[in-house]
Amino acid sequence: MGFHVCVGGCDGCLNLADDSNKGLVVHYNHLKDNLFPKWRNHLSLADYAVLSAYEAFKAGVQANTGCDGGQCSIDLPFTSGRRTCANPESPPTNTVFPKGHDAASPRTFLQQGFGLTENEMVALLGSHSLGRAHVDVSGFNGPWDLTPRVVDNGYFSALARVEWTQHFQEEAGANQWNGTTLSGSNIMMLHADMILQHRFTVDSNNVASCPTTVDCPLATTSDTVQRFAQSNDAFISTLGRAVVKMCNTANFDTARRQLFN
Repeated sequence: MGFHVCVGGCDGCLNLADDSNKGLVVHYNHLKDNLFPKWRNHLSLADYAVLSAYEAFKAGVQANTGCDGGQCSIDLPFTSGRRTCANPESPPTNTVFPKGHDAASPRTFLQQGFGLTENEMVALLGSHSLGRAHVDVSGFNGPWDLTPRVVDNGYFSALARVEWTQHFQEEAGANQWNGTTLSGSNIMMLHADMILQHRFTVDSNNVASCPTTVDCPLATTSDTVQRFAQSNDAFISTLGRAVVKMCNTANFDTARRQLFN
């Protein structure tokens, strides 16, 4: 949810009529109506949405025991003072989300919209490690890696090591990439994910120029994918910087702005 509330400026508001937010209706309303009221004297709704996202990232990372020394951790210093949109019950409707079945625009969006470096953009897309796609929400189906409840580098290992084949996902009206791990588990990727490892173009029918990744040359960001696939520490430290940048693209009230380490 952290990404969704930060598209347009981390103002704590979400247009629930937008299909891009379809799977977040219950969760967002619970946060806004049930959890946030206990904190409204201390934080804005925009602050609370970001703090909740931080805690979710921390829990997902702490479930990862693949870092040097064992359990992983992520550095997410929290700054308060964000201004909430004028009316959370009727949020702005002109926010435009990047589409996962589009290969190029999510990369551009993350770098320009949140001021991320190329490595940080790759790492933030790696947060797909947490969760899965649901047919009844997006039309796409499956987890991105084998550990959908853990923030780890399994996403990058899958990108780099699995052989992928395009598959038309009828419910989405677009293509996803399907792969099978060595253990026989089925996983998926979207064009926005696959473009990090392989270079291809997408036509007007959402079909990539290579039907399988065997036919695709490597992308310029494949070195970063490989580096993150080999090191949870490298991935998580970069992800932390990306998340903080994303969550600080907000309209802050200078008088209320305060950093908590």
